[in-house]
Amino acid sequence: MTIHKITYATCIALLFMYQSKSQVFDDSEIIPYSSLINTSFSYEHLADSFSLKNDSIMASDYFIKINPYLFICQKETPNTLDSLYTQYLLTNAAQKKYRTIFESTFYKKQSVIFKKFEKMYVEDQEIRKALHYCNDDFTCNKLTAARRIIDLNNFEFLYEYVNKNGWPSIENGSLFARVIAIHDHSRFDQYIPIIKKAVLDGVVPLSTYTMMMTYKKMENTSWQHAIDMNKSIEIYINTTIDNKMPDSITLKKIECSVREHCDIKYIFFVFESNNKKDSEIWFESMTKILVDEGKETVIEKLYNTIEDNMCGGSKNTFIRHRMVTGVKKKMILYLVY
Repeated sequence: MTIHKITYATCIALLFMYQSKSQVFDDSEIIPYSSLINTSFSYEHLADSFSLKNDSIMASDYFIKINPYLFICQKETPNTLDSLYTQYLLTNAAQKKYRTIFESTFYKKQSVIFKKFEKMYVEDQEIRKALHYCNDDFTCNKLTAARRIIDLNNFEFLYEYVNKNGWPSIENGSLFARVIAIHDHSRFDQYIPIIKKAVLDGVVPLSTYTMMMTYKKMENTSWQHAIDMNKSIEIYINTTIDNKMPDSITLKKIECSVREHCDIKYIFFVFESNNKKDSEIWFESMTKILVDEGKETVIEKLYNTIEDNMCGGSKNTFIRHRMVTGVKKKMILYLVY
């Protein structure tokens, strides 16, 4: 077996390698704001802007044009409407008129597909929130497996629906469906022209299109793209942050995964935190063990465990940092095959 060491020089070259180029869109890719002026998203923005300028007349004129489903999708109800009004400077007449419009929409029976996309959205967000706050490797890996199943079902349902029916209207759950599409990176090529039209039709906010386009601009040099566009195994190894090997259950999962998919293309050790400094401190501690003390780090030991079960020689191995909100630090191993 060839021992593959992640040496000090190698780590320096590989760690924190981010794309700093600004993502410039071609003229044909840009959606001018003038094309979006008559959409509910624009009306809401203008109502907010005129409220900040203390112009209640103009703010009210735009506010009453907003599709109530924008607020319904944000869990607003007739009981919360007065609280919503406090975020804007609206006339009493506008508040009364919009309440009539809102209640008329709210109490109508929602479409079956709206409820379906809402359910998918709730599942999507709940599993990701649970993953974000999980504390131990066993729980995190169990939740990861559950997220994969949820994503697979949601991704396939949305893709088949859009192919058959086109992008849904706001009343049919467009604002929920867009979140599912954003997470389905492998189909961005198919979704981007659909989302662009949906933005122009006023049923999806411009930020969704911008997010997808920015991702596509980065994809050829993004480590995340290597994960998204290939098959991969995702395993939480949080104990390695403290230079401790994963527990026996996690190690067994790693070994079995490598044996099952032995032709590994990439190995990524991804440190997640809300502060890049956290990963720099961790890296410095690993460097001290490796260089100053001349000892083998847990990452090297873990790599050797992986390599022992691989078919073929050493593989491309990278250490990356991913910025996330929240306070918990996590280490995730991705085996890309």
